[in-house]
Amino acid sequence: MESGRTGRITGEPLRSHRSALSILPPRSIWEPIQELRREYDRKIDHWMPHVNLLYPFRPEARAAEVEPLLRRFGQGCTAFELELAEARVFDHGREFHTIWIAPEPRAEIDALHEGVRALFPDCEDVARHAHGFTPHLALGQARGSAELERVLADVRARWRPLSWTVDRLTWALRGPGGPFEIRSEFRFG
Repeated sequence: MESGRTGRITGEPLRSHRSALSILPPRSIWEPIQELRREYDRKIDHWMPHVNLLYPFRPEARAAEVEPLLRRFGQGCTAFELELAEARVFDHGREFHTIWIAPEPRAEIDALHEGVRALFPDCEDVARHAHGFTPHLALGQARGSAELERVLADVRARWRPLSWTVDRLTWALRGPGGPFEIRSEFRFG
């Protein structure tokens, strides 16, 4: 699904729901995340573990514009330690909830978000929520208060904080019906 405005000359969409700019934990720490996602996340076949900075993002057809900007941006960034700390909940109304893990500390992620948002100001959807941009790694969904209480108790009992050094941004894309895959990585420094 494409969304948003189109380019003045090409008529191509500027944003796509098949494109995201994210922070990804290294594969070496995915298993505890995926163990919970296999039980509770109906989107596990579409997304790898991630913390979105911009979504929807630029379609692949705009790579010639996007990649040089992000390469330069990444060169100006410094790596930092991040911890996936505690389980929290988004309440979407109508008894629908998302269970997620909060990455800490927030200051570095907020700075990354503001930096890439300045480069792509029309990709602000993740900041439009009532509480603004809230970095998160989704673990699953629950419908109704009884299911939420059960799932959240299980997640909190089993979750152990995970840490890694964030040293790159990841541009991920997915084809129709397929999972997101890494298009490009932009290393820091």
